[in-house]
Amino acid sequence: MNRSGQFNVFKLSVALIVTLVLSACGGAGTESGSPSGPGAAIPPDATQSSRPSGSSSSSSSGAAYSPNRNGVVFAVNAGGPQKVTGGGITYASDQYFTGGSVYTAAAFVAATVADTIYQTSRVGAFAYSVPVKNGTYDVVLQFNEFQWASAGKRKITVEAEGRPVLENLDIFARVGANAGLYQMVSHIDVTDGNLTLRFSATEGQAIVSGIVVISSDPVGLAPVVIDTTKPQAPANFFAGDVFSTHLMLKWTAATDNVGIAKYRLLRNGYTLTELNSDAYSYSDTAVAPNTSYTYALQAIDISDNLSMPIGLVVNTGNGISADTVAPTAPAELYVSDVLARQLTLHWGAASDNLGVTQYKILRNNVLVGVVNRSVLSFVDTELAPDTTYDYAVTAVDLAGNESAPQSLVGKTYVAGGKVRLQWAEPTQRANGDPLSSGEIAGYSVRYRLASEYVYTTLPTLQAGTTYYDFTNLIGDYEFQLATIDSDGVYSEYTRATLQ
Repeated sequence: MNRSGQFNVFKLSVALIVTLVLSACGGAGTESGSPSGPGAAIPPDATQSSRPSGSSSSSSSGAAYSPNRNGVVFAVNAGGPQKVTGGGITYASDQYFTGGSVYTAAAFVAATVADTIYQTSRVGAFAYSVPVKNGTYDVVLQFNEFQWASAGKRKITVEAEGRPVLENLDIFARVGANAGLYQMVSHIDVTDGNLTLRFSATEGQAIVSGIVVISSDPVGLAPVVIDTTKPQAPANFFAGDVFSTHLMLKWTAATDNVGIAKYRLLRNGYTLTELNSDAYSYSDTAVAPNTSYTYALQAIDISDNLSMPIGLVVNTGNGISADTVAPTAPAELYVSDVLARQLTLHWGAASDNLGVTQYKILRNNVLVGVVNRSVLSFVDTELAPDTTYDYAVTAVDLAGNESAPQSLVGKTYVAGGKVRLQWAEPTQRANGDPLSSGEIAGYSVRYRLASEYVYTTLPTLQAGTTYYDFTNLIGDYEFQLATIDSDGVYSEYTRATLQ
């Protein structure tokens, strides 16, 4: 603070200079230190390459891979749903993994005939443990570099049944970005009923787009672990209540041998929405009066198998609701923050078979407010002082059914008449120095309504005054007092308290 009592303000400006260097982006040999973003993905099923893998003697590689069905025990679409490729291989939805996360890229993947396998990936440090019969297997691993636009940014290591089979695999160095690459690992012996593959990285994060397990011994192949079982259709599909412009659809959960992923709702043959597996109702707010709608509901499991649809025809008619059950009355109605001209009502939530939508507040049998179902209080203003009021709160549901009222009696405080503000003469200053009566020039009194922000200040009261009487005040007020010395310096204003 300077001598004049005002603050000196220094403005500190920090300039952050970011230099972004971009080189010309060409093919697989492009050099750049910055990621290309989520557009760069490498798809499988490309033309085979004769480049050496540089990893394990038990592996071979190619620019892409599209296996046929001979000897395939299991295939998984890492990070994605069940897919069937042109070679007739059914890739199961992503399963049997621990760790990692999912990345999806919509970009075209070069040198492949099955883009969709390479457009999803599992990324990070993760493992797959695929249940198979004990025996010897070959594994095809499919990769796509979706992130980096230069070599050296991602180097992947893979262990199969505890032994390294790929080390420091650099996808970009092999095929560039957004191009499919496969690595075949041969002669993996399984003795514990699970083929375990562990993925890690010495640079960046490990990644894989597809895994194909092939039996080296065609005799006694392990069964292909692919879920083709359709879920059972949802049950009890019905319209809970129907209005002229909206209706509520409800159902009970479908079942599946593996698990339900979502529900698909159709209206008049077109998909209306897809809902999470834990959703069992949907409010359709885009219907017209006196119109018939045909709905169908299907369950979809985690392998994208669809249940048989269950149908329902609903006629909005004139909008009369089928729901005639009223909500319960709100609970625990009470008041707080009572003043001369206002008070606050509180209540507990009501319940309903379909759901409460709002609460109505009545004072002396007259509606004074409506609040949303999530609001459980109401401030009633413009009341008269020292007056008793009869309150009631009711709950209303989607169909317009109204609960019985929850009631109470509220009374405002007395306000108005005479108020005396009284104080004692101060004897010292704020810093502790003594203050004599002769140094006091007078007092400043100000006041305001509790609901307002602006104070009204009285004319300065002369020294020696120790009280001031207010008359004809109606409402709730705050009073403050300051002392003025002979130099015209004011003390801080002190708020008066009730005694």
